[in-house]
Amino acid sequence: MAYAVGRISSRHLNPAVSVGLVAGGRFRPSELAPSVAAQLLDGGPGGGPRVLVLSGREMVGGRPVTLGNFFGGDPDSRGGGRVAARDLNSDGPDDIVAGAGEGSGARVTAYDSAFMTPTGGPPRAPVAFDFTPGFTGGVFVG
Repeated sequence: MAYAVGRISSRHLNPAVSVGLVAGGRFRPSELAPSVAAQLLDGGPGGGPRVLVLSGREMVGGRPVTLGNFFGGDPDSRGGGRVAARDLNSDGPDDIVAGAGEGSGARVTAYDSAFMTPTGGPPRAPVAFDFTPGFTGGVFVG
């Protein structure tokens, strides 16, 4: 089951699953460090929906480089948030999809990475919608 989910999102639910997939030859070793970092750094309840985007290529080289740093939702929310990366507009770089965390609704927002800066506000968001209006349990994206 975890592998099926991983194939859809290109990331896995658990660092142990990612390590196992590398050992089994189903996941590239070069993708392991950024994938595990993303799994461990995903914001959960108690924190704001801060999105910190780091260059995976630079992380593997031991030099974390910030590509984006913004709130992926209401900055006053303390339900955390969930994020995924996928090239939504076919321009090459992955864009950011952010979902509201627990107690914060069901808003899903796609951010265009072409407008992302390391210190600015959120990039342009051409797509945003409430997945299930009135629901406050948060959403998982990916």
